[in-house]
Amino acid sequence: MTIGIGLKNLLSNPIKFSESSTPQKSKAQQRADKLSETQRPGQPFTRAGKKATADVNAEKNGGKVVCEYCGTETVKVKQSKKGVVPPQNELQIDHKIPQSAGGSGTPNNGAASSRSCNVKKSNKY
Repeated sequence: MTIGIGLKNLLSNPIKFSESSTPQKSKAQQRADKLSETQRPGQPFTRAGKKATADVNAEKNGGKVVCEYCGTETVKVKQSKKGVVPPQNELQIDHKIPQSAGGSGTPNNGAASSRSCNVKKSNKY
């Protein structure tokens, strides 16, 4: 029985194969992982943590940030103005494990959410 050249190389160097078959993390995911190294129990998200969470979500959804709960495309947050109600699909970063329950304010505990879903979820998990 003849072994193909590719299989022969694989068998002679399994480490090389396993390294090449492991998918590379995106820059956004690497940044989110780095920001998640230091746990921040019960703390709010940092601006960088919110951006990293939104960027990872956008990479998974063709460049659009989509609510992880209802699938609605979200819109960027705008400065609040007196008397103006924000849109229900405004992007908010939600704590998967609520901040009130000690959930970390790091990207690995963040979920891109529409304003309406975040309000409905409140501090449940």
